[in-house]
Amino acid sequence: MRRNYLINTKPARLIAEWERQDAVLLVWPTEWMDWRDNLEEAVACYTSVAKTLLKYVRVIIVTDKRERVWEHLEGEYDHELIIVPDFYQNDTWVRDYGPLSIEYKEGGGALLDFGFNAWGLQFAANNDNRFCYNLFAHTDLFQDIEPSYRSERDYILEGGAIESNGSDVILSTTSVLCEPNRNPLRSESEHLSEIAARIGNKRVYSLDIEAMEGDDTHGHIDTIARFVDPHTILYNYTADERDVHYGRLRQLRAELIELQERVPSIEKLVPLPLPNPIFNSYGDQLPATYANFLMTNDAVIVPIYGDPVMDEVALGIIADHCPGRVVEGVDCRALIEQGGSLHCATMQLPQGYVNPKYFYLNNI
Repeated sequence: MRRNYLINTKPARLIAEWERQDAVLLVWPTEWMDWRDNLEEAVACYTSVAKTLLKYVRVIIVTDKRERVWEHLEGEYDHELIIVPDFYQNDTWVRDYGPLSIEYKEGGGALLDFGFNAWGLQFAANNDNRFCYNLFAHTDLFQDIEPSYRSERDYILEGGAIESNGSDVILSTTSVLCEPNRNPLRSESEHLSEIAARIGNKRVYSLDIEAMEGDDTHGHIDTIARFVDPHTILYNYTADERDVHYGRLRQLRAELIELQERVPSIEKLVPLPLPNPIFNSYGDQLPATYANFLMTNDAVIVPIYGDPVMDEVALGIIADHCPGRVVEGVDCRALIEQGGSLHCATMQLPQGYVNPKYFYLNNI
């Protein structure tokens, strides 16, 4: 397979999450990942996520052994569920090492494979960094279709670090882009230009918001602020001055208002509440937010955290601003124990980006 390390110069766009999808990717947890201390709870959560998704979209689960998944999902979903075996990943956060889907303005598209080094060399990433290439090289998932594989592996960029309005705008955060162990010796403006050139969106903006407590990604945008359509951003906010996030979220609101003045297409800024703080066994606060939802066909799947008041408030706000979609909550307390949540654990593949024959194969 040809390996392309040239920077993209074609006008393109990062496809928005609310557009139609062929499938959603999941990577199944195993005992050699960080899930070993709460593997049973993690598997139960992934099972719940998969079953919820399968109401609306096909699901492709990548795992080391097919039996791990069949034990929990066998026989329920026929051809809507496909399991890809013999993949040995370092961890399950496929949002950050999975393929990013773009569409060229003159037609066609590509799945981009950016470099992944576990959020700035914090953890092992040797297998995760090869995930996209292995999907293309060793499965039929993307064969005989127009979107092509394009390597951008000389630049580190995680899927959770960027957010698209579906046309010309990408949002990110300065704390991630300028973190020195990802892509050193570049200025913020150089990072913004680099992403615009490689992906194709005309404008890339970075917010100066500090990361949520416990977020070892250094502040992924998908835990903070999300487009739900080309004109609306939902973002974390609290009016509680006692909350450790109070000051930084006031700054976030101010930055988004300034962004709205610069980007007239952004018409609505909608605050999302935070759940009551969740702590791990060491007393460290975990980065639980409702912004880490996934939009898929006819639905929005939202992480909830066993907070009966705030869970319902957040689900209601998201439903109000995603008309025509069913909004479902999935308890993600097991996921947040490892610092991620629902969006981090999933990666959507847009309509037309998966070989349609693939879904008629029960085994590959």
